[in-house]
Amino acid sequence: MMKKDLFNCVGVILAGGRAVRMQGKNKALQSYKGNLLFRYAYEAMAVNVNTVYVNVNLNQEVFLDENIRIFEDSSFFSNCGPLSGLATALSTFSEEYSHVLFSPCDTPLVPREVFQQLIHRAQTQPTKAFYIETSRGAQPLHVVMPVAFLRCLLAFLEREQYKVMAFYKEIDAESIYWGSEDSFMNINYLEQLS
Repeated sequence: MMKKDLFNCVGVILAGGRAVRMQGKNKALQSYKGNLLFRYAYEAMAVNVNTVYVNVNLNQEVFLDENIRIFEDSSFFSNCGPLSGLATALSTFSEEYSHVLFSPCDTPLVPREVFQQLIHRAQTQPTKAFYIETSRGAQPLHVVMPVAFLRCLLAFLEREQYKVMAFYKEIDAESIYWGSEDSFMNINYLEQLS
């Protein structure tokens, strides 16, 4: 068990969606410019943390064949949207790590400096959660969060609340402004892959 006074962060790529807009295909495993979609955020994150996991519910064997550490959403948090992945990760890593750094799997242009900035802010204010904001608004799944917020998130979900930004408001998460909107272009449809 780690000492809670130390900053110890694990990375998590969120790829646990139902693939509705991708016609049932796992978004993370689609090819984009010669690489699997999840690999872009994974590699940018891996420069900043020692360990990265992928939160995935479909096609887990493919990730295991690639020697990727994975975990699936807990049945306790099913049907909670993106908060399923956040809650499962905070629960999974609450004993070993002080913080979880998150990214969705569908933002191939996100630079490693985004994760570097999130970690830096979390190190200077370790009791707060930080997410990215651009001129067009919040990028709520690019976030670093103390595992201590698990209890708050569980209470939030028990009230059948599932909006990420509403949860961030409740925990007084702070935004970090990022000047390049293009860094957060996300892939939601198969047509975007060509």
